[in-house]
Amino acid sequence: SIINGELNMMLIADAKNSKIQKVAEAINTNLENLFIDDSILEKSIRVEDFNEAALVDEETVTYFLNKYHNIEEIYPVTLLQEGMLFHSEKNKGTEYISQLVFDLKGNLDVEKLEIAWNKVCQKYGVLRSVFKRNIWGDQFQIVLNDVYYQFNQIDLSASNKLEQEINLKHLANNARENSIDLENGPIMNIMLVSVAERTREIGI
Repeated sequence: SIINGELNMMLIADAKNSKIQKVAEAINTNLENLFIDDSILEKSIRVEDFNEAALVDEETVTYFLNKYHNIEEIYPVTLLQEGMLFHSEKNKGTEYISQLVFDLKGNLDVEKLEIAWNKVCQKYGVLRSVFKRNIWGDQFQIVLNDVYYQFNQIDLSASNKLEQEINLKHLANNARENSIDLENGPIMNIMLVSVAERTREIGI
């Protein structure tokens, strides 16, 4: 994955295995050679890479690759996705927006939590997806390779319980009413609200 302009790779294997060590060295060498010349990097992204099982036509793949430079995968939308996207665009409603709220208690390292969250997003492409139209107006699910979620931190610890309840409800309503940019992302808004010294609420 590419996060904040940096390439991050994780190889899960037995580090003491000599064959694995050779594979890792070969990967490192090839990547170094790849980034020496930008022209080589451009040639490494091919239309053929996105033609598996002919899910997406070649013209659409070429169109997206020429317009955007951070694409990992391209998929046609499902009928269910197409219907949800249609109603979301037409009605500008929030019926398809879900909200989850969790209580977090104890000493919390926010920086580590944010890093862990984004590692999960690196693993699952659906959390890095946006929806864009091709030259004919057909919608596709685009998995990006450089999405990074930053937590929006809010401190309500100085407010009394009633004020906190009112403010939390207001924050939740605002987050729900502010439409998510499905075309450019991110597809989640994450708030971390401090309500006491060792107590936080995380809203997604």
